[in-house]
Amino acid sequence: MFRFAMFLSLSVVLASVGRSQAESLVTATVTADNHYGLYHGRADGSELTFVGRNEKGYVGDPGPYNWIIPETWTISPVVGHHLYVVAWDDGGHQMWQGDFVLPNGTTLHSNATDWEATFVDGNNPGEYGDVPSLATLQADIAAASWVAPGVSESPPYGIWDGYGSTGLVGDYVWYDSFDSGPTDSGYVVFRSILPVPIPEPSAIILLLTGALGLLCYRLRFAERSFHVFHRWGVCKSIFPFTSGEKPMFEQSLFRSLFFAVAVLGVLSAQAVGVSLPTDPAAASSSGLPDLHFRALHFVQSTHSDLVSYGDFTLAGPDLNSLRPVPSYITNIAEDVSRGEVYGIDYHSVFRLDMATGTGTEMDGPADLSWSNGLTYDTTRDRLLLSSFGGEGFLYSYEPDSGTWSTITSLNNITVESLEYSAEDDAIYGLTYPYGSSNPILLRFNSFGSVVSQLELTGATLSPELGDHYTELISVGEHLLVVKHDNVDPYHEIYLTDMSTGELQLVVPVPEPSTIILLLTGALGLLFYRLRRT
Repeated sequence: MFRFAMFLSLSVVLASVGRSQAESLVTATVTADNHYGLYHGRADGSELTFVGRNEKGYVGDPGPYNWIIPETWTISPVVGHHLYVVAWDDGGHQMWQGDFVLPNGTTLHSNATDWEATFVDGNNPGEYGDVPSLATLQADIAAASWVAPGVSESPPYGIWDGYGSTGLVGDYVWYDSFDSGPTDSGYVVFRSILPVPIPEPSAIILLLTGALGLLCYRLRFAERSFHVFHRWGVCKSIFPFTSGEKPMFEQSLFRSLFFAVAVLGVLSAQAVGVSLPTDPAAASSSGLPDLHFRALHFVQSTHSDLVSYGDFTLAGPDLNSLRPVPSYITNIAEDVSRGEVYGIDYHSVFRLDMATGTGTEMDGPADLSWSNGLTYDTTRDRLLLSSFGGEGFLYSYEPDSGTWSTITSLNNITVESLEYSAEDDAIYGLTYPYGSSNPILLRFNSFGSVVSQLELTGATLSPELGDHYTELISVGEHLLVVKHDNVDPYHEIYLTDMSTGELQLVVPVPEPSTIILLLTGALGLLFYRLRRT
């Protein structure tokens, strides 16, 4: 019986390890006009690993051209690894396209929002050349300045679909233009903005191993005790559920073992895939849309806030993605098409260098006083700025001409956060009316007119306007409210119900302490079962 329990324990553990390894795989389907190499590694280029490339020359194998039929690769990244596509062109049209099925079941597509790029001049491998060496690429990545891809078009598009579809869903993407241009002399490195989401059930596996080890010890002790009791002739009095025969005793223990393993397996699976929010009205981040966005991150120090900016999901920030910005920055907006990042403090506008964490003050509106909202209108290609000095104003900045203009007076409406939604072609702002405990979500049109308002309920947000610890963030059809705590690096993320105004708190998946409690409870059930038998 002991040997059987040990065998079953080992089988469960190995199955758990095998499952975790299988869930860590990425299936990548990629093509390029004309050439690419596929890699994975850390954001700074360390641990860079080559996966594969497409055909040399312009002829496909199979296919008339090397970009018509994509290649499929299986990748085994580790925690913290990003995906990299290194692409170059032989002249003429240029692009790459890819779909990546991730370990969490979602698919990452090539586009201009989930990838960033850097151009390396002067070393184009050519039509028949090899991919750049790992050492060269690692140096390129370590020194890179990353920007959003300049062009991204969903299929069907352009010359490529005239030869037949590649079958991929991702956009055709390139650094600057689909036409031959400056990047012909080198190659472009594309990097996924977020690292690959990889499950980490190792703690659960260790706990399960320990639990089964305790079970085996219990069985070993019980079996030895049975031999002693059986020799003394008192087995039936000690184990009244048996007839005094060992086979019946083993059957009972087998049932206990089966019951224990089943409970532990179910609870372990729940711990990996099912969240347990502490707030009954809250929603688990694991059961909600897979949203990726960028937001500010505050940590309070002795004299001022330590501010950074980086990637978030509904589960919170990706701490490895956070890049420092000057401590005086209160709002940030990105011009993705130009790779520009803007920020404001209370009275000035800055152009931010995310590589160095510094800001350069720009010439702002002449009458700017107490700025409090910043966003980028991608439809009209303009930066929007709100203020609450005097009666408050809504300003517009045109990047091409470098000029500011006043859109309209805000008529003493104090806006805490400003956000443009391309999905609605609308500008949203948060405000607190005097005497109200709930914030109001204002919707502005492109001329700065308030066209509707919605009272937000279900959350206590900061009523101190000018704190800038509350952000509105638009992600596709969703509008998020992110509440920052300036004392602890903690974030409350809310989904907004645009029909009712209800704010739904999103709770991250359970911490390891919850998993430990679950497994502890399972062990308690196990020992209770053994004691009763």
